[in-house]
Parts: sequence; structure tokens; C-alpha cells
Amino acid sequence: MRIDRRELLRRGALAGLALPLLPALQGCEGGGGDAAPSASPGSAGGDDAQAAVVRLSVRAPDGPVDPLRSQDAAARALVAITGEYLCLAQGGLLHPWLAESWAPDLEGSVWTFRLRSDVRFTDGSPMTAADVAASLTRLARERPAPARPDQLSTALPRCRIRALDDVTVRFVLEQPDGSFAHRVSSDNPWSVVLPAARPHSYQQTLPGTGPWRYQGAAAGAGLRFDRNPGYWGQPATTPALEVVLSADAPAQISLLRQHRVDVVAQTTVADAATVLDDPGFTVTAVPAAAHAQLSMRCDAAPFADVRARRALALSLPRDDTTHALFQGRADLGNDSPFAPAYAQTAAGPPQREQSLVSARRLLAEAGLADGFAVELAVPRLAELPDFARIVAGAAADIGIAVTPRVMPAERFWGDAVPGRSPWLDAPASLTPYAHAGTPQAALAAALSSPGGWNAARFHDAGYDALVAEYRRALGLPAQRALAAQIERLLLAQTPVVIAYFPNHLTIARVGTSGIRASAAGQVWLDRVLVA
Repeated sequence: MRIDRRELLRRGALAGLALPLLPALQGCEGGGGDAAPSASPGSAGGDDAQAAVVRLSVRAPDGPVDPLRSQDAAARALVAITGEYLCLAQGGLLHPWLAESWAPDLEGSVWTFRLRSDVRFTDGSPMTAADVAASLTRLARERPAPARPDQLSTALPRCRIRALDDVTVRFVLEQPDGSFAHRVSSDNPWSVVLPAARPHSYQQTLPGTGPWRYQGAAAGAGLRFDRNPGYWGQPATTPALEVVLSADAPAQISLLRQHRVDVVAQTTVADAATVLDDPGFTVTAVPAAAHAQLSMRCDAAPFADVRARRALALSLPRDDTTHALFQGRADLGNDSPFAPAYAQTAAGPPQREQSLVSARRLLAEAGLADGFAVELAVPRLAELPDFARIVAGAAADIGIAVTPRVMPAERFWGDAVPGRSPWLDAPASLTPYAHAGTPQAALAAALSSPGGWNAARFHDAGYDALVAEYRRALGLPAQRALAAQIERLLLAQTPVVIAYFPNHLTIARVGTSGIRASAAGQVWLDRVLVA
């Protein structure tokens, strides 16, 4: 019988848990204030006015929007309205966009892209390889503050980028990378192509090559875009797009319920619980690779013994967990960063399932038949405190007393106390990992011997060699073969537990069709029809 969210959390408790973007942003839209989108449904404009504009709700960005420096989800969504990429990532595979084709050399250290010749920026100037080279050179040279696992990196690997002619650009990497094309695709939200002479303040004009052209502030807390008349592809199906900048998730859902917006760019099961099953709304769920990583210190007791780590992993009811936390809108994890969303993920090994009998046997074999106590460091973010309670309740069933220590995110990352990072130093920690286009960062930074995010203190020469070989591998067959070996090794060693990969959710009112969304945070509305 499936255990629901309330029961899982109850059991956990019993286990022992007693700078504004634009002037328009000066008053972020709340649940029902005076700042309403223009020509709202039901106004004097009538049905024709309703169909003339699609309205998108985006959480107000944390600061100025800039593809070189911004990190938040709102900025990712805004950049993608006017900006486009060399390739489109969809279903784990890459498809042509501004680039018609691309190919590596035999080693994967030199990548050559052939561009479309009919693309113009929204100011009417033609896009050439010089613009691509300048845009991505800026990104490769920009060294942002050290990224955390819960952030998408804005950086490209260090490389030399050269325009060979107007439609050919070449990347020479410092080391081979079989997945480099993902780094200049929509998988990297900041790799948009901009004019070589980009404006000093990107957010003043939001330049790009896309189907929408920025017009300025809209009524209230919003931004207005119109159809780009010089767009190289199919014109947008609606003449205008209005982006409403909202202060928080409740404000977004309120606007959606009032039919004052048509689409909420990004939401979660918890934030949208009141409308997820409402027949008046539709949910677009995109498989993603974001996950929570439960790291266990492999260099100290009790988790120095692999049997203790495997026992904890076997205690978790994974299917029940995804239903309790995400109403089933998540993929099961098999204790490796290879999410089902990745085309590179291999077909095996078999999914690890809960087995309390096997878990207790492993503890007995390790001399831990009476169990043990361990503290789990957890940031107060999203579903992580709830998941920590589930872990504690499941572990109690096999005699392990897990005590979650939930703390503000700043303390967890160590921002509040320089030099101290609970997520790296605790005997066990629960760390959020953002979606990435390939598993390379999670494989290397989080689990390899020199990895800066290696909270599990996992050191395995065989694993390190496999990850290095995986980075160089060209083509899906070679990558999947190596993925299968890495997955088997991690399942056997279990330095981390990865129980789920939540879907990326976009929600819209019924009658709004043609939405395309990505796990990286973009939402494309150029093919949208609003009834």
C-alpha cells in the first residue's frame, strides 16, 4: 500500500523531529493589487483583444538581468524571450537552431559550427559568426563567483573561439569534451547569441535574434514584447507578449486563477498545489536532472563501511516518496546523477528498491545490528526539509537514528560563516543540485576525488578514470556504455543517495496551447494560442 505524504512526514516526526530590473518593478504584482496587465480577459477589448496578447507570469528577478552574471530562474526565463542559442536541447538530444550543423574533430577538442545565413538581430542588423564568437568569448572569459550545486553555471570551459568566415565558428578547447555542444545550447541558459557590440546595459534593450522584440515597461509590474517583424523563422502566433513580474508564488497562482495571466513560467508541486488538479488548468511537466543528493561521509564511521551506506539507501520507499513530495511528477533516482532525462543514461542497472530485510542484514554484517545515530545537515529550501523527515522515518525502521539539522541556506552553504561549510563537513548532508544539460558537473565536481563539491569524501581511482573517459567520449553509444559502468560502480559503492528527479513544471489556464518549456528554465510562447 502506498504511503501518502502526511504519513511519511508523521513517521519522520516520530523518529525525532519534534536592484530593480526596470521602473516597472518598483511595485511587484501581488495577489490582487491595482497593477494589472493591460487588456485583461473580460475587459472591453473582447475576445479579439484577448487573443492579441499572451501573458506570462515570471517571478521578479533578484537583480539586474545579464547573461554573464545572473543566476536566478526569472533571469533565465527573460533572457530566452528574445535570445536564441546555437542548438536546442529537447528530450536529451540537440537540434539545429542558429547553427545548422556542428561537428567535433576526432578527439573532441575542436568543434566547428555552421550557422544560418538569414538571421538578424531585433535591431535589424545581420547575425554573423563574429557575433557568435564575441558573445561566447565573453561568456568563456567571465569567471563568475564559484557556483553552488543549486545554481546553473554561467561559464563555458576555457577555449579559443574564432570566426572562420561569416557562417563558420570554431571552438578550440583546452581539453577534449564529447558533450561540448550542450554547453552552447539551450542547456546553458546564458549562451544566447548577442551582437558583437552588445549594449553596456543588456536589460535596457534585451537584444537577441528571437521571435519577440522588447518594447519596454507595460502597465503595472510588467514588460511588453511584440512580434519581431524581421524574425528568420515562423512569426509568433500572437502579436504581443506581456510578462508580469510577480513577488512570489502565491501572487502568481492568484493571477492565474483570476485569468489575468495565461501561463506561469515555472512552479513546484507545493506552490501550485491548489490548481494542479483543477480542470481549469493544464500542467506541462518536463523531465529534468535536478535532484537532492544525500551524501554520506565515506572517510569516517559509520559510513566508512559501504554496508552502512547501502543499508540507508535500501530503507527508502522511493515510489512513495515521489508521490508524497511531488504527486508522482518526478522520475525515480538510482543513486547516480544519470537521470532518465539524459539521453546518455544507460538502460541498467536495475532500479534499487526498498528492502528493510536486506538493510538490516547489511547492518548486522557490518557489526551495526543495534543501529547508530547520525546528524543530517539540510538547507531550508524547497522540499528538502520534508525529504529529510522521510529519510529519518525510513531509517528508523532499520535502527538508524537520523537527526535532520535544518538551517537557513546561507548557513548550510557557509556564506554566513566564512571557512565553514556544513554541507561539506557534516557526517551526512542533503544538497540540492540544479538541472544541467549533461551529468558531467555532478559526476566530476560532486563525486570525483578532486571534486570541490565532494561532500561524501568519495575517493575511487576506478571511478575517477571512468569519469575522465566519459568526458572525452564522443557519441551516444560510447557515452551510454561508460554511463552503465559508472552507474553500476556508484550503486555498489553508494557514496550518495539520489532518490528522485523532479519534473520541471509550467502551468497554464485551459485554452492556452502550444507551450514549450525546458528543464533549464526557459519557456517559449511563440507558438502559443490563447482561446
